[in-house]
Amino acid sequence: NRGWDTCPMIGFDPVAVAKILELDASHIPVMLLTLGYRKEDPRPRSSRRPVSEIVKINTLNGPGLME
Repeated sequence: NRGWDTCPMIGFDPVAVAKILELDASHIPVMLLTLGYRKEDPRPRSSRRPVSEIVKINTLNGPGLME
């Protein structure tokens, strides 16, 4: 562990990135990854609802498979 933090980026212009990196047509950028040291400690993550409370599989109104 070198203490680095990363963050994926999907909101970018792949054509512009390919041009900057001089990629040929067989290489298409699909994600960028930032890399660096965190400036401050992260704030605590907010609480989350249980998956079973919000996910319903193969149902519209009845009980889901998670119940």
